[in-house]
Amino acid sequence: MTRFLSGAFASVVALSCAVSARASGPDFGYVYTTGIEEEGETELSLWATDRRGKAQGHYEAQDYRLEVEHGISERFQVSGYANLASHQIRAIGGEFEPVDRDLAFQGLSAEFKYQVLDPTHDRLGLAFYAEPGWSRISKVKGTKARELELELKTIVQKNFAAVEQTLANLHQLWCSVWVQPLNSGRNVLPCQPSSSERPAFDV
Repeated sequence: MTRFLSGAFASVVALSCAVSARASGPDFGYVYTTGIEEEGETELSLWATDRRGKAQGHYEAQDYRLEVEHGISERFQVSGYANLASHQIRAIGGEFEPVDRDLAFQGLSAEFKYQVLDPTHDRLGLAFYAEPGWSRISKVKGTKARELELELKTIVQKNFAAVEQTLANLHQLWCSVWVQPLNSGRNVLPCQPSSSERPAFDV
């Protein structure tokens, strides 16, 4: 019954994302742009990401994010996220323990974006982005963990075609992730952006 509810929730998330995509969201989904919400405008979005498959065993994980985004001023916006996750992990071995967890509360995160230049009025778009986060469940392993994360980006955007809105994004990513597993010391891990967070193309 719980897995049925998880599947139904994922369907609702997918439908909500499809509706939200027709609003004033990013042009290419997970690609970061310099655009921000208008002052006083608030937007609610649901994001769903499915991850599965390892060299051996069974690996299946889903991430769900409920986002509330608000425009504070003409150049500054803030967002808050409630993050949920599910994991089914079996017979992988190594650092992966068996996990069978349906939908569970994973953690909280926030997003702050300040737009310096607007690509619709200036030659280039420029924005600074920061996303702090806290998690109680490891995103990859699915085990209980205390994770603190800070993600920093500089976003540069150039619009080449007004009609097609072809965007080139140059991302410089400085990210430090502090992972403090239960009953363990603090570790510093390198941050590697996922394929969904890479620029539309690299220059």
